[in-house]
Amino acid sequence: MKRILVVSSPSIAHEICARPGWSHRFDEVLCSSLHEVMRRYHAVLPIEPGALPSFISTDVRVALLCTEVNAFERIESTKPNADLLFAPSAVARLDLSVATRLTLKTARALTRGETIALDDLVTEPGGRGLGENLKKRVIGRGVVYDLPKDAPIDFGVLEAAGGRS
Repeated sequence: MKRILVVSSPSIAHEICARPGWSHRFDEVLCSSLHEVMRRYHAVLPIEPGALPSFISTDVRVALLCTEVNAFERIESTKPNADLLFAPSAVARLDLSVATRLTLKTARALTRGETIALDDLVTEPGGRGLGENLKKRVIGRGVVYDLPKDAPIDFGVLEAAGGRS
């Protein structure tokens, strides 16, 4: 099995391969149209999420096409007797981005009205909280609810900027 990333531009290839754990996932990166890549094969079988690959004879050159992350990962783990093409959809690219984005959460339990300090925040990849880039806008603001340890931080749990809400 050869794992091939098929994208329309080098910038998209870089965006995907720059994600933690994804730089080693592909044996080849092609910046071309899917139609051009299909010319290499006798058949290209699209794999929908939840589908399993067909049994494929070793004398037929076949590729399995995945456009979603979960389908790619599942098929990759089965080690099919076919090349695996990953042509990520816009949703797959967003899933990859969200899964690796660092978000803010509480480092300890916070009580309503307590002011958030730098030590009260930690980050986690793929969380539901605000992005780490907003940390400066969060520090110094009070919380409007009691928050347990590891609670995601979003603007809905923070006092309005410049005073109590």
